[in-house]
Amino acid sequence: MTEAEWQRLRAQIDRFHADGRCVIFVGYEWSGMTPGGGDRNVMFRGDAASLHRSSHAEVDDMSDAATDCFPVTELFAQFRGRDDVMLIPHIGGRYADIVGFHDPALEPLVEIYSDWGRFEWLLEDALRGGYRVGVVANSDGHKGRPGASHPGASQFGAYGGLTCVLADALTREAVFEALKARRCYGVTAAQRIHVELAVNGLPMGAEGRARGPVRITGRVAGTGAVERADVFRGLELIRTVSPYTARSFEGSRRYRIAWAGSRVRGRDRLTVWDGSLELSEGRIDAAEPFAMENPEKGITTRAERRIAWVSNTTGDDDGVDVSVTAPASAVFHFRTPVISLDVPLAELADGATKTFPAGGVDLRAFARRLPARNLTRDLAIDVTDATPPRGACAAYWIRVTQEDGAQAWTSPVYLDVD
Repeated sequence: MTEAEWQRLRAQIDRFHADGRCVIFVGYEWSGMTPGGGDRNVMFRGDAASLHRSSHAEVDDMSDAATDCFPVTELFAQFRGRDDVMLIPHIGGRYADIVGFHDPALEPLVEIYSDWGRFEWLLEDALRGGYRVGVVANSDGHKGRPGASHPGASQFGAYGGLTCVLADALTREAVFEALKARRCYGVTAAQRIHVELAVNGLPMGAEGRARGPVRITGRVAGTGAVERADVFRGLELIRTVSPYTARSFEGSRRYRIAWAGSRVRGRDRLTVWDGSLELSEGRIDAAEPFAMENPEKGITTRAERRIAWVSNTTGDDDGVDVSVTAPASAVFHFRTPVISLDVPLAELADGATKTFPAGGVDLRAFARRLPARNLTRDLAIDVTDATPPRGACAAYWIRVTQEDGAQAWTSPVYLDVD
């Protein structure tokens, strides 16, 4: 970005920003290579914004080269002591390394979903390191279309996300302060899933102390049928709340065969899953793509016992939902370049998900029986953690998954347990 482009950007922001109607922050992406810290989104609360590039690559005018900052520790030093600047580690072409580079005063959030894919591992890195961060999901589609950021261009493999901010008002000041306080959550594919979370009465993003059992409460109002809400303490799944019961699967002929993950953390993460599913006996009555958001991907062949598809993932899920008429002895034969499997229908009868790891960054295939029908869009959460670890910080958060594959992640509530 040249100085002229920077000034033009700021002029357009000034033109369209309006508290109470359309809040726009001044900001840019600091695009340092991963060994120097990796991508950060830089956002300013007000107008006191300064441009600090990671280098002058593609900028011919070297008159302001002294303002460059690299590695990211120089950017941290540049903004240290300021409360009107926020850096958000971001996964794109140069993924953010928060294990080696993190400033807790400047980095209250991590971006775990965007057009580039799903990156829950970034939140896991933060929790493993004892960081106290919140969660956002954004677009980064390079077209300026938040909420309508479709996959397909270049290596963008997912439909861009959105961040829900629990702010007191629609103003720069209020939204910025809410983000700094981690009062926010991220959703995939621009799905406006409503999620509430309280931990011992503390709101999403808060910090507090606890002694004895911890109560996690919340509510989900989905944009589609809700499959489950996973309740975590740090990296540990402590409870799954689901509308499904054992009776939900009685008489169901619906099954899901799906796949997810990425090859690597970096730019070449896109993983090709072009493949097929064959039923050993019986027939496939219906087949629909699951979570395939790219219109260029999907089912290409439909036959009595076989379907085929073209698909890729960049951390996210893809799959197929099939309805079958088949005996319990029938077997699904799943074939892809990543992993091939033979899954007996009898092993899926109870509705539990069978997962098959395939290396990479959480590459995996998974299969399950689906309920005959699921109309649940509103799910209440009330979970008690009876034995939180004493003398440690416990981070409680929720991951919501809808039956259509859409997801939401809350920012954690952080409790120091006495």
